[in-house]
Amino acid sequence: MQFEKERLVPLDKYFGDKPLLRFKAEGVTGYQTARLNAGISGRTVNMETGVLRRMLKRAKAWSAVSEDVKALPGRQGTVARFYRQTSSGCSLKAASKPEWMVVHCAAVLAVSTTCRGVEIKNLRR
Repeated sequence: MQFEKERLVPLDKYFGDKPLLRFKAEGVTGYQTARLNAGISGRTVNMETGVLRRMLKRAKAWSAVSEDVKALPGRQGTVARFYRQTSSGCSLKAASKPEWMVVHCAAVLAVSTTCRGVEIKNLRR
């Protein structure tokens, strides 16, 4: 639910109160282009478009635009970078001051598990 709500915010700003049955493929592709031009990653735009797709499917309106709306290509290039013990050790030592304990723990968790920031922020004991 939280994920869907977060993805709906930019959709709501762009489309406003437009009825789902009046969506055209040009509007959806225009949204994708506008988000990319705003500096948003293709993956995020795809997740937002996925929310819109599910809404349009529920309203039985997706079939009218499905052929012309395509997912954006995935990230090209390096997905992850390997840090040697010396390079990550240096940055983790700098974050080990008492007032930086939370940052240090989050950094160790991120390096050890490859969790993203949003995943670390939503961890519960």
